[in-house]
Amino acid sequence: MYFNKMQLNDGKTAVQFDDTRLQAIKDYASGTITTTTQPNRNTPTIWDWIGNTNTDWYDVVFGGTAFSQEHSLSVSGGTEKYSIISPATIWDRKE
Repeated sequence: MYFNKMQLNDGKTAVQFDDTRLQAIKDYASGTITTTTQPNRNTPTIWDWIGNTNTDWYDVVFGGTAFSQEHSLSVSGGTEKYSIISPATIWDRKE
């Protein structure tokens, strides 16, 4: 509904989610329908990109974050003829 208000406040006459779309989202949330996407209204054989799930994308992208740390150590040395480089990395993630 916020997208609809945004469209109208921007001077556009078309709304992002019409009553049919809003009802499909409500039906999916209540379990009345289980399909996550809908056929395209103009071409029913093609599935529309608009889904019913009302996905919380912030939670999908950032929801499984955990504290992580990385420590690196590099030792180098040698003579004029030879050189030695020995890197080591330790990585840890705590959920």
